[in-house]
Amino acid sequence: MTVESFRFKVGELDCLVVSDGTYAPDAQLIFANALEEELKQALEGHGLQGAEVPLWEACLLVRTNRHTVLVDTGMGRGRGPTTGRLLLNLEAEGIDPAEIDTVVLTHGHGDHIGGLTDGEGRLVFPHARYVMSREEWDFWMSAEGRPEMDEDMAHFLDVKLGPIAHRVELLENGGEIAPGVRVMDAAGHTPGHMMVEISAGRRKLLYTSDTLIHPLNLLYPDWYGAGEWDPQQAIVVRRGLLERAAREGLLLLAFHFPFPGLGYIRGSEEAWRWNPVLP
Repeated sequence: MTVESFRFKVGELDCLVVSDGTYAPDAQLIFANALEEELKQALEGHGLQGAEVPLWEACLLVRTNRHTVLVDTGMGRGRGPTTGRLLLNLEAEGIDPAEIDTVVLTHGHGDHIGGLTDGEGRLVFPHARYVMSREEWDFWMSAEGRPEMDEDMAHFLDVKLGPIAHRVELLENGGEIAPGVRVMDAAGHTPGHMMVEISAGRRKLLYTSDTLIHPLNLLYPDWYGAGEWDPQQAIVVRRGLLERAAREGLLLLAFHFPFPGLGYIRGSEEAWRWNPVLP
């Protein structure tokens, strides 16, 4: 049976990694600037023979004394046979979407905001306060950006982000959004991309969102995806994350890594490696 949720604690905070499923984009989309032969060898060394690279979607639920916080919502139902499982997995854990009172959206890509609404356009988390960076919101929803979008993308954003327009809290510089839950700027992947730090006492977890896409990013930190808004800034943020995580021994939750996406960065720039926490 596939494991689709994983409970753990950060200090006294109860945390739950919840899968929304998997999908497999072409390797050239994930590692757009990699040389063809080098990419082929790297994929084979990682046990991947074809052109497609499996990616997981690991959302995070955190319970504080007063709040139930969900970080990202996955792709949502109806976008593929192997995604859109977030609600099923929450329900399997006995969690009613109506009890989630805070939803953090780390950025506006479809695999992070797709679960905001159902097939009828209704909010899946009806009582939640929504949190996003102002720069990210403006990038996707302002009139200035719309002429550059194709019609399908604009419609998707209207369906997913439109319903939260009057209840979203737009952050200027990150900061604490609930006791022990703090968001921080990680722009580069998108203009307002954020990471989320969970802390209780001396214990910390860093939800990296899309700062890391695949374990190969540790061996090749300068490889970037075709969808990066600012590739060079994304690389700076990634390298800073890897250095900090290795230095401080931080527990990370990497959204697209093999489930549950939890682990530690060991080594140094010459040989960073991923030590996973296995379910």
